[in-house]
Amino acid sequence: MGYFEHSLTVKKEIESGPEMLNTARKAFTRQSEQFSFGGTVNLYRIGRTPSGLYVALRALRPDTVYGNFDREQQSRLMEIYCQNAERLHDEGKDVPAFCIGTVCGDSVGVITEDLTQGGQVELEHGERDIYGFVFKGDERRKVFVDIDWYYNHIPLSEIILRYFSEEHVMVL
Repeated sequence: MGYFEHSLTVKKEIESGPEMLNTARKAFTRQSEQFSFGGTVNLYRIGRTPSGLYVALRALRPDTVYGNFDREQQSRLMEIYCQNAERLHDEGKDVPAFCIGTVCGDSVGVITEDLTQGGQVELEHGERDIYGFVFKGDERRKVFVDIDWYYNHIPLSEIILRYFSEEHVMVL
C-alpha cells in the first residue's frame, strides 16, 4: 500500500470514532495546549487510534503570515507538506507515517503521526533542520519532519490538491 492510500486508511479509522475528531476541533480552536511548535505551525496531540497509531495535528500558526492566508491558500501550503512526505517516503526516507488534509472552519492543518508517541519518546529537532531525531532508549532514528518546502518551489496556485481535494479532505 502506498503512502497516500495508507493515509486514507488511517483517515477512515480516525473518522470512525468521535473522540479524536473532538480533540482535533479543540486544537483548531485553541482550546487545547500545543506540545510543540515550529516557525509556521503548532503541534497538538490528538490521541491514539484503535490500531495503536499515535496522532497529532500540525496546524498553521495564526500569528504568522501563512496563518492569515485564506483557506484555499492554507490548503495548498499544507498540501505541499503532505506531497513532500509522500515523495520522501517513496525515496525510502523516514517521515511521519501518514498525512490527512484537515479543515475546521477557516483553519487548515494536517493530521499526522505523533512522533513523540504521546510524549513517551523524545524528538530532537534543530531550528533550521528539515529532519529530527526520535530517541527511544538507546535507539536513535532520523525522521524528516520540517519538509514544507523540501521539493515544491512552485507557486501555490499551481499546486494540485490530493490530500486536500474535496474527495479526500477531512472536514471537522
